[in-house]
Amino acid sequence: MEREIQEYKRLNSIASTGGIVIFGANTDREIPVGELKESFNLEYSAYNRSFSNLSLDNAIELYDTCVLPLQPDTVLIHIGDSKEYCKDIAEFEQKYIKLIRHIKESDNKIRIVIISVKDDEINRCLKNIADSMRVEYQDVAQASVWNPQAIKGVHSFLRSIGLYGYKRTVRTVSAYDLTKIFFCCA
Repeated sequence: MEREIQEYKRLNSIASTGGIVIFGANTDREIPVGELKESFNLEYSAYNRSFSNLSLDNAIELYDTCVLPLQPDTVLIHIGDSKEYCKDIAEFEQKYIKLIRHIKESDNKIRIVIISVKDDEINRCLKNIADSMRVEYQDVAQASVWNPQAIKGVHSFLRSIGLYGYKRTVRTVSAYDLTKIFFCCA
């Protein structure tokens, strides 16, 4: 993990601030953010700061070290995809709430989106956390039924006829669209 931290620090030193950051675990490291950003003509910064061994036990420290320096407008959090979290759902909930509070205290204007995982019990917990903490929750299963090639074609056509003449900000892109792009195309 130390190598990942050093690499992210190096990348952060040349990165722009603002935009979107994916903060996830395990396979999220493989999300090709640059390619997806380009393919979907996203007009803002997007970074992947996921870790192979991210857990709620080390999330705050890793957030402060590798995500906070980017001063993101939006952070997509995808933690809890491991069965280890099912052992004590109450402890999982407490640690997740602590992470969300910490992020909000670091930047009270940040948009936080919790991304669902593969476990229904954990997803119910994540949805409750999102509701209680007044952050967004997105279910990857709902977003996975779309056709990315068709959407890219529509976006390309609308842009070519001038209907996308305004600059979209991170706040104008729905969390649902961000979830589809980053978690369903990869």
